[in-house]
Amino acid sequence: MWLGSQTDVSAWLNDGKSDIAFTYRSAVRQGQGQVEMEPDNLILVSTDPNSTLRSDPTYVYVEAGEAFGRDHAIAYANTNATRISFGNATTGMEYILNSGGSAYLPSRLVQNALADTRLHKLPDAPKFKRSVFLTFNKDARAAWAWLDGILGLL
Repeated sequence: MWLGSQTDVSAWLNDGKSDIAFTYRSAVRQGQGQVEMEPDNLILVSTDPNSTLRSDPTYVYVEAGEAFGRDHAIAYANTNATRISFGNATTGMEYILNSGGSAYLPSRLVQNALADTRLHKLPDAPKFKRSVFLTFNKDARAAWAWLDGILGLL
């Protein structure tokens, strides 16, 4: 598994380093294809079940694309809580689990931490979505008869 920018992923698909990738932008090069998946639901979680963003000095901003940044800025226009930011949700989650705090994270990522109460969903907070795309090398995909069946299940 590789973590990289949209430019990195596109180059890896083009060069054959990777045949398939999940991306957050609809952008493909020649020889690549893409399928839009269910969007990520971004929810506010915290290590403190009584936390609120507007008064949480341990709030961590986790980059989740331009639309999220814009919508987050509107929803929290009068809040100056962010002290630390991360460009990756997994890293942001690891940080708050180790140091305490709150962050908007994909619900699929935090399910286990919610279930074992290491994190708590803050139910009154605004919710956001982030588009997700399955991007693939068309030449490699031609040999994957199984992909259509899996996509039909999603």
